[in-house]
Amino acid sequence: MAVGVALSGFTIVSAGHTGVVSTFGQVSETVLQEGFHFKAPWQKVTEMDNRIVKLKVSTAAFILDLQTVTVNLAVNYRVAPSKSFSIVKNVGTKDEDVLITPAVNEVMKAKATGT
Repeated sequence: MAVGVALSGFTIVSAGHTGVVSTFGQVSETVLQEGFHFKAPWQKVTEMDNRIVKLKVSTAAFILDLQTVTVNLAVNYRVAPSKSFSIVKNVGTKDEDVLITPAVNEVMKAKATGT
């Protein structure tokens, strides 16, 4: 048991990531940079990937004469390390599904229809 408590008192944040600390569910605005960090056993550290991520999206859209076109698109994005806490707090760890993919789909549909 003592070993378990001792091991829960530190965390390692992987290269290219930041660690977002939450204490009893409350997300801290301070983010941990990559490396070794001490934490309280009751704190949880969520890793956010801050590297450039390539997202491939395929979406169908209607053009002006109501023909359907399929658009294949690749988008490169990254989460700013200083904003990692905000993403975890407001969106969670599924930021790609909640923010990026819907935004890309909406922009592509708007551009295809000319609006």
